[in-house]
Amino acid sequence: MSRVIAARTPIKIFFAVCVVAAAFSSTACLTACNGVFYQPDHVQYIHISQIPKRERPQDIRIPTADGQTLDAWHFAPRVKFKSRNDTVVLHFHGNAQNLSSHFLQLFWLPDQGFNYIIVDYRGYGKSDGRASRQHVYEDVKSAIRYAQEHYKNVILYGQSLGGAALLGGLLDLKDKSHIKGVVIEASFASYQRIARRKLAHFWVSWPFQWLGDVLVTDSHAPIGRIHQLSPIPILVVHGRGDQVVEFIEGQEIYGEAAKQKRFIAVDRANHLQCLSHADVRRRIVEQFDQWLKPNSTANLAHAQQAHAQQ
Repeated sequence: MSRVIAARTPIKIFFAVCVVAAAFSSTACLTACNGVFYQPDHVQYIHISQIPKRERPQDIRIPTADGQTLDAWHFAPRVKFKSRNDTVVLHFHGNAQNLSSHFLQLFWLPDQGFNYIIVDYRGYGKSDGRASRQHVYEDVKSAIRYAQEHYKNVILYGQSLGGAALLGGLLDLKDKSHIKGVVIEASFASYQRIARRKLAHFWVSWPFQWLGDVLVTDSHAPIGRIHQLSPIPILVVHGRGDQVVEFIEGQEIYGEAAKQKRFIAVDRANHLQCLSHADVRRRIVEQFDQWLKPNSTANLAHAQQAHAQQ
């Protein structure tokens, strides 16, 4: 969830409204409270033509299984680096705005030799359709399939809501070939759990925090299943000062992961501020290079799986 939307439409206030609304229409309230996680818009915060030509992305369309198309920007590598040039970092952004604002988070990756694709979910930016839990879940799987079809190596990067959506979709994806690693930044594993915590932080809704389990579902949430991601390694990145998705959420994701995991805790970083630290960016790139080595855990597992299928 971006800091912009957190300031504009505080989620904890919305959940307080849900508590009141629950007394009148439980079905409508359930839909509305699940919907608070998705705040798309169609504003072009930065137009492609405003990006310097050397750094300008290609606007691509990614098909979904049900005939919709998702808008995405592909940034080609800006330096020669063999193992990295064969790799795409696929970015799933937070709950608000659209890719024309979020792309700046990982805009520096092509300067390190990586392909970089950021995708908009249904209802966001220029993508077709309407945003919902089910649609975002399907869109994540469609985008991963696109990356698998077009690139030798795939690294998945989910921020905030995009991290929860990424894990939920990836865990249910049968074909996990080409995926070398997963980064989850400032995210959470349970929609219900974060709803409870938001209710607990607002004095009006504090007595009703138990309604987080009633008003919000955990459909497609990764909670309780993150260990199944193994042998694909996971890197969890979280700011200790995150006031939107608390630090404990990242710790819980890390705690659920299997052995192939790493945690980068960033002191004094608020929500989605981790990448503003040059040292954090350096450590992330070093982790990518480790994942791309032929003897990495994911590569060995993929080789064994391919041999078993012969």
